[in-house]
Amino acid sequence: MYSFRSQANDRAENAEDWPIMPDAITTVEALAPVTSVDPLPVYRRNGSVISWSGTDPGGSGIHTYDVQYQLLSHSDESLSPDAWTNWLVGTTSPATLFTGIPGRTYAFRSRGLDRAHNQEEWPPGNGDASTTMYTWAIIGTVKDNRGVPIVNATITTMPRAFRGFVSDENGRFQTYVDETNPLYAVSWNKADYGVLPTTNYNSFRDVTLEAILPPPDQSLGNGSFEAQNLAPWQTSTELPAALASQQHIGEKAALLGCSPLQLSAPHRISANSANPAYPSMEMDSSGVLHVVWMESANSISEVSYVQRRPDGSWSTVTNVSNTPGSALQLQMALDHHGGTHVVWTEAANNRVTIYYKARSPAGVWGATENALLAANLPDASSPQLAVAPNGTIHLVWFSSTTTYNDAFYAYRGTDGGWSAVQNISQTYGSGHEMKIALAANGSLHVAWNDTGESGYFSVYYRQRRSDGQWLPVQKVSTNSMSHAHPFDMSVDFETTVHLVWAQSGAISLYTKRWVNQDWLPPVAITNATVMSYPAIVADRSGVAHVVWPSSNNGVFRVYYMRQDGANSWTTPVAISESQPVDYFPIGITQDQQDHLHVIWLGSFADTLHLYYVRQDDEGAWAAPLAASPGNYDVREHVLRIDSSGAANLVWSDSLQNDLFYTGAPLATQTGNATLSQTVTVPVTMTTATLSFFYKLGATAPAGDRWLSVTANDGINTTTIFSTTNPAAEWTHRWFGPLPWTGKTVTLSFNLHETAGRPCAWAYLDDVSLGSAYPDLWLSLAGPASTTPGATLIYTMTYGNRGGATAAGVTISDTLPAGLTFIRANPPPNAGTPALTWNLGNLAARSGPFTIMIEARVPPTATTGSLINLATAATITPEIERDNNTATTTTALTSKAFLPIYVRTRR
Repeated sequence: MYSFRSQANDRAENAEDWPIMPDAITTVEALAPVTSVDPLPVYRRNGSVISWSGTDPGGSGIHTYDVQYQLLSHSDESLSPDAWTNWLVGTTSPATLFTGIPGRTYAFRSRGLDRAHNQEEWPPGNGDASTTMYTWAIIGTVKDNRGVPIVNATITTMPRAFRGFVSDENGRFQTYVDETNPLYAVSWNKADYGVLPTTNYNSFRDVTLEAILPPPDQSLGNGSFEAQNLAPWQTSTELPAALASQQHIGEKAALLGCSPLQLSAPHRISANSANPAYPSMEMDSSGVLHVVWMESANSISEVSYVQRRPDGSWSTVTNVSNTPGSALQLQMALDHHGGTHVVWTEAANNRVTIYYKARSPAGVWGATENALLAANLPDASSPQLAVAPNGTIHLVWFSSTTTYNDAFYAYRGTDGGWSAVQNISQTYGSGHEMKIALAANGSLHVAWNDTGESGYFSVYYRQRRSDGQWLPVQKVSTNSMSHAHPFDMSVDFETTVHLVWAQSGAISLYTKRWVNQDWLPPVAITNATVMSYPAIVADRSGVAHVVWPSSNNGVFRVYYMRQDGANSWTTPVAISESQPVDYFPIGITQDQQDHLHVIWLGSFADTLHLYYVRQDDEGAWAAPLAASPGNYDVREHVLRIDSSGAANLVWSDSLQNDLFYTGAPLATQTGNATLSQTVTVPVTMTTATLSFFYKLGATAPAGDRWLSVTANDGINTTTIFSTTNPAAEWTHRWFGPLPWTGKTVTLSFNLHETAGRPCAWAYLDDVSLGSAYPDLWLSLAGPASTTPGATLIYTMTYGNRGGATAAGVTISDTLPAGLTFIRANPPPNAGTPALTWNLGNLAARSGPFTIMIEARVPPTATTGSLINLATAATITPEIERDNNTATTTTALTSKAFLPIYVRTRR
């Protein structure tokens, strides 16, 4: 590395002082960079991100990358050195989206150029990484009613898959489709098992699923709930049970209790509220909702706090601020330990400052802190708050400088002290509307609107890396002669930033994605007549979902679309009712089960009403719900989703002059929602097993809401299963052997509700009552090669991984012809015509056990292959027999004796 500085002398012999710091610094080196495309999975969804990275041993740093790809006819094809295609040349980005031909395999390679102009050579051979592109995939396991893997089950899809047609030895399958279709029909089957209904899946995301094939002697009727009604199931008269579309497999499931898609009647949070504004709400990991807002008291606006417990009860409202000035705006965030952090702006000492206050997980509020006490800044506004996992508080806001309204940043360290304030925007014009997001890697992302020099709103962005370094400000929107306003931002799990905004000049909606360092070109994803207030969320796979209000011939609707590849989007879908009214600010979020939830305001008779809609498991949109029915005029609103996927909404209302909440409905009476069926268990069903899938929500450990399964034989009622633990995902449970063989018994699924508590719900699907079976398995290992006269050691390993005992188990081993048996441990019960072991009963899920066999190859044996065959059998009926046989092959080679010729010297 070389540093340079200069000194000048003028004609009057005045000499410039040497500068203390160098004028320029450069690195002179001759080592090329070392780069590679990052490892890729065997299969990758088409339109996903391909990334690359590298280092520069010489120290000047990587300047640009070149990336090439090659299309292969199959994954193990040798690559041609002349068939590489330039994909990216001279790019500074370390990643971007790649769209290829589904079903085809692509290889990738990279090279780098450093700042000293040293060029890396292309890597030889097959490049850096390869992958096969697919359009849609379903991945999972196939098991029996006791959760035992099923081998060689057939997975059938329409359109037909190009890979993954059967399950492996562990029941796993990975099925990939290359054709594009709105729906994919999937079925699972294997001979001797019962039949599962075909299931249709939307194409918008891949599916991961556990399929349980029913037993062949299934004794329950309509266990998959695919009939037109619940019969032969019987329902209780206390609380409802019905068919539902939230199925595990097939098209339907049974629902006990209230539907989680419903909303309760609005609840007034504070009866003494006046002029409520700026509500903020978050939910902690225990299901407690924390709500803060501003309300007037004696002509002074204060910050109020309240929490809603999982049982539906509310705490007493607390005045958080208690400061002499009047609160103006606020924001709240929770930390990972359940602590609550609140910031608000307030007029104090002839300027608007920002106050901060925290509530510990134990419920104790700390002292009020002036976050800007040491900063010489005029009025602050629009505070935004984020809390890092280590407890660091990140605070971003707008504040006026001499001429402009800039974005500023400060943080509160884990020691409780506030950092110096930084101007992070330094853009020309009036800053307006800010969004921040804290990514999983600790980086902070800030976007804002600014009028800039043109006077039109543009979207700007800046990132603070996890090491505290701020990257340069970037102008994201490209059209400076029309407003890029309003906008929204979302950061996905891969720290990709997604932005969407309304471009008023073009009447179009644009979006961009930031992949590590470079913004992709903006994409016009629709051209609606009127457009505003777009909202965006990126799911866990990095796919962006956008909603916005729009009009057509005076009819307003809310529309939805998602990414469908690198630069393509699905056709817009209307998710609201068609109304001759306007729609206003929209919000979209995603729950832990990947369902989308959307809220918006609709204008009716000069008042605004709040609406809510959500997606189901297959991506279909439910009918919109009116969250504020009746005499309301909604202003600010907040949506949060709990761990079970239930919506929680809070809004301020100007007509009622109060703050309201709606969420899961409350139970109106105490009792059970019951689904029962009477069945006679066959005398031959000695391993009777009850198997089912369920989802459960809004239950409580306190014991006033639960799910149970009972059996009544006409004399006694036995509880088979009972839980208060929520299950947001489909969960498989089995119980057996049940003690009612040869008897008539009534099996009941019961969901208990308590009046005045949140209404619990349970989904049931794939319910079966049938036999369990053993599953013997066997493996055989021997040497890869041997020679005449040598001794061989074979190892047999076996067990019963099934859910039932295997009786009268025998294992036989047929040694290769000509081999002489020497000994075995344990010794066999018989030696001819095959070695045989009588092992008696093997308990369910027992093993592994081993048998060692020693044999000798005849000295006169000729070259060839020695094939050893072993078989396991049981007198108990067994369905899974594909793993009952094992073979091993040993190559028999001859010894070669080379003569030694000795030449004597004469």
